Amino acid sequence: MALIDKDFVSSKRISSIPIEYQDTLKAFFDEIDVIYSEGPVNMNWNNVMQEIRNNFDDWLEDGGWEFLVKDPESEGDE
Repeated sequence: MALIDKDFVSSKRISSIPIEYQDTLKAFFDEIDVIYSEGPVNMNWNNVMQEIRNNFDDWLEDGGWEFLVKDPESEGDE
C-alpha cells in the first residue's frame, strides 16, 4: 500500500496488511472518501509520482487517479 501526500512529493509505503484487516481498511477508506486501488503488481511509486509532477497538467487532463480505478475488462466497451 502506498499513501501519497497531497503535495505529490512525499509518500509512505506499507508492505503488508494482514488479510483479516483488509476489508476493514477498505471500508474505512470508503467512509472517508479516500481513493484506493488493488492490483496484482506493486507500482514503483517514486517513478509514478515523478511522472505526475513532471506532467501534472497532462495527468489531470487524462483523469488523474482514474487510471487506478478503471476496470481493465471494460476498457474496450467505451
